Amino acid sequence: MSKTRNHTSSVLKNLVMSKKSFIFDILLFLIIIIILIFQFLLIHEFHNWGGDFSYYISQSISLKNMNFDLLSKCSDIRLLRSEHQVGPNYYPWMFPILLLPGQFLSNNLIYSLKICNFLYSFLFYISIYLLFFKKISKLNLFLIISFFASSSFITEFNQNILSDIISASLNLFCLYLITLLEKCRKIKIFISLILTVFLSASINTRTASIILYILIFFVLINSIKNKNIKSVLNLSFSVLISLLLNHIFDNLFLKSDYSQNHNLLSDSINTIKVNLPYYYEIIKSFYTGDHIISNFLFVIGILLFLYGVIDNFKKEYIFIIYFILTLSLYLVYPPLQGLRFIISILPFFMYFIIKSLNKLNFKYKYIFNGLIFLFLTFNIAINILNIFNKFFIKENYFEGVYSNSVYSQLTYDFINKNTQKEDIIIFYKPRVLTFFTDRCSIMVTSKKYLMNSSAKYFVYYKYFDYPTETLEFLKSKKNVYKNEHFSIFKI
Repeated sequence: MSKTRNHTSSVLKNLVMSKKSFIFDILLFLIIIIILIFQFLLIHEFHNWGGDFSYYISQSISLKNMNFDLLSKCSDIRLLRSEHQVGPNYYPWMFPILLLPGQFLSNNLIYSLKICNFLYSFLFYISIYLLFFKKISKLNLFLIISFFASSSFITEFNQNILSDIISASLNLFCLYLITLLEKCRKIKIFISLILTVFLSASINTRTASIILYILIFFVLINSIKNKNIKSVLNLSFSVLISLLLNHIFDNLFLKSDYSQNHNLLSDSINTIKVNLPYYYEIIKSFYTGDHIISNFLFVIGILLFLYGVIDNFKKEYIFIIYFILTLSLYLVYPPLQGLRFIISILPFFMYFIIKSLNKLNFKYKYIFNGLIFLFLTFNIAINILNIFNKFFIKENYFEGVYSNSVYSQLTYDFINKNTQKEDIIIFYKPRVLTFFTDRCSIMVTSKKYLMNSSAKYFVYYKYFDYPTETLEFLKSKKNVYKNEHFSIFKI
């Protein structure tokens, strides 16, 4: 009778604990969903002046229309006649392909494509969950995901149509699949095929993702060493078929010179010297903010990270090699690109710090861990408040920071109505001008290049710093249009 009562009591206790755990999981999930909903509501229809976004869209529109004539012609003119090189001839074609569904969401193209890009970012959070959910507690996993979802970096990035988050998402999902196949003792054709598709998609989104092949090479060596032949076969199959897909993909579209423009060996020592302190500062700022004890907190974080890496090297060598390969690549090239290039390795920094904290055993461990938890929770709370604050502040879309501000649109309208399709126009952001006006554009700032440019018009933007000799030259030319931010000169 006593045993029956004890058993019943134990079952009831487990049910209560299970119910509490379920409610806790739902609460954590709801917090992340609320953060993402507000991030979604913050998305607006205006875009900054970064030229990359306009070219991704131009490539995607060319795909939709299956007409590459204007894209090809203006690319050649821009690259041959600009004073400085402005971007590659074409970006890798996967991201423009992924933008295709966004062209059908609404009549507001930029807003639709931002929404499309935002939805793709969900794969980033899903991949983090899949990579870590069996390795750390639910609360720690929630802290990592909500830290990223609420970060000011993500809030700002959601206003951009760029490939960085989707590239990071594809890479992390590939990592998850690689970890699955590395442990396999059976042939897993389905998982291998999924990895094949995502490998190819990742590399055709950003060529730097070729490091995934290098990572798989190390995994294959380890699998051979452990006599796991099934893992070797699964991964080899994925690599070989993805290489075939890459070859087919390469021959379907206009050739991109994107990888040739990334000369890793050119002046790499000087680039490393510039990038090392730069990435130290921006990663520190991302995690600890910019205040009086930021350096102290970040140094502690680095020490905990290194301890976690050393202690878990054998078990987590895939994560560690990926981290090293990615960071090494972006230290060498390109210079000063911001967090967007290294976003895929940032979750591992937090992950190994958490692993360290769980392993360390000292007198004040729980107090120390509690302080770390409070610090992360405080940062997440501040980030969430900043999101709410942005939501209730109305931005001024007349501002010159937007490529499709009111004054920008007036300028494009004038160009569309008063210039010929074949006219070449000088502008400091040639790809943006081409996107909005269907006119080929070049980037020229000096008088010497300007006089030999064969351009018909010069669009002056008051927030750009032009050489004095160029401004003097423009004074002698006819000003055919002017508003608060722009002037157009016929040259």
